[in-house]
Amino acid sequence: MVCVYHDSPAPLITAMCRSVGLTKTIDEMLRWHPSRCRLSPGSSIEVIIINAFTNRCPQLQALGCS
Repeated sequence: MVCVYHDSPAPLITAMCRSVGLTKTIDEMLRWHPSRCRLSPGSSIEVIIINAFTNRCPQLQALGCS
């Protein structure tokens, strides 16, 4: 028996972003300082995209750039 606890498109969107190499591409195109950010720019954009498609409001403060 399969139990679904939360039906969301997030796993599919995440898999699509990772299959096209979104995070790596963005990180290679931008200059950023790992010491100033908890997440890379590519990871931050991936989070924003996932939240946008799941009708959640992205919490920009949680992305970790100071």
